[in-house]
Amino acid sequence: MTTFNAKSDSPYLAASAALRSEYERLERGNQILRHSMIAMALALLFSTTLGLYLARKPRVVPYVIELDKAGEVSGLLQPLAADQSENEAVIRFELARFITDARSVLGDGAEEKAALHRVYDMARGEAATVLPVWYRNHPPFELASKETIQAEVDSVLRAPSGTYEVRWTETTRSLNGDVLSTARWRALLAVQLAAPDPDHMLSNPIGLYVTQIDWSEEQGS
Repeated sequence: MTTFNAKSDSPYLAASAALRSEYERLERGNQILRHSMIAMALALLFSTTLGLYLARKPRVVPYVIELDKAGEVSGLLQPLAADQSENEAVIRFELARFITDARSVLGDGAEEKAALHRVYDMARGEAATVLPVWYRNHPPFELASKETIQAEVDSVLRAPSGTYEVRWTETTRSLNGDVLSTARWRALLAVQLAAPDPDHMLSNPIGLYVTQIDWSEEQGS
């Protein structure tokens, strides 16, 4: 009697076993490929995120060094860094507008009055007493009858102490537009943030108040 050996004598079973083995090999290959693709995608996402973070992170923090006439360092100021609050940029903008309004003498009386209102709406404490004294000695409406003054802010820098240094250029012109003089000025401003006053939302929308003013003309300007 002949014994049937299914493993070796049946071509159908051998072909089925070979097909199953090939399918399992392909499945393992596809699984490895899927895992590799997922790992590559995660690595790409990580490298992209890291690249964006490093691109936004400042590599060099600039400093402004002030020198005296002998060439010695007399002051150090640090401009706005990239990781500081966006509110800092708004503060610098408002202080630039404050100096422009406070120091300019406009030929239009209504515009000059509006500028002075904005200035007084931002002044508190010692600054609120310094400004009236300045305007008594330099009455803007009287000056406007013979000349105008245009104040253009050159820089607003925050000092380590928390005060702000503002530098600007004042150009004095006659009523027909001729330039009479040009001078550079510097101010140190102490500020305070408080809840905005609903009555002054247009003139002081963020509740920024100047509490101290120390301004002077720069020598040799």
